[in-house]
Amino acid sequence: SLGGLTLARLPDAVPVPRVDPDSMSMTLRLFHRRGFRRVIGLFGTWNFSVGLPAAFWTVYMLQHLRMNFFLIGLHASVVLATRMVMTRWWSRAIDRAGSVRVLIGSSFGAALIPVLWMWPTADRLWPIWVEAVISGIFWTGFNQAAFLQPISVLAPAERSHGLALYNICTGAA
Repeated sequence: SLGGLTLARLPDAVPVPRVDPDSMSMTLRLFHRRGFRRVIGLFGTWNFSVGLPAAFWTVYMLQHLRMNFFLIGLHASVVLATRMVMTRWWSRAIDRAGSVRVLIGSSFGAALIPVLWMWPTADRLWPIWVEAVISGIFWTGFNQAAFLQPISVLAPAERSHGLALYNICTGAA
């Protein structure tokens, strides 16, 4: 395929020197780092606080707003289309202002999104379309900046182990 041929022509990445300590000592060393613990604490808490009510959003849309599956899918599509449009803008913002500032700003925006869910009713659904666009805008910035946080506190040789540990800890939340 054309994609395979293109990838075959790319030069190999420069290998990162690997430290090969045993897994437990690497885990303990990472947990002794304040920056790593803070990143896990922040995103573990965030994932718990967002993930807990997420299970009820579809039920809310079906039962209280009386939306059908087409409208629920359309809502998700509007969010995703907005995210696709905003990706480049947020990437540039991260390059200019830094991922921490973008993370803070987009977190405030994302935290206000639940307020928008107070206005829709079964007879008045237009606020969810406004919410879908706003969700797409702020969650894109948040997710792009959040992706960089665990990477920024790990040395290159620790990244594979550290990111696996990060995902285990924050995914459990």
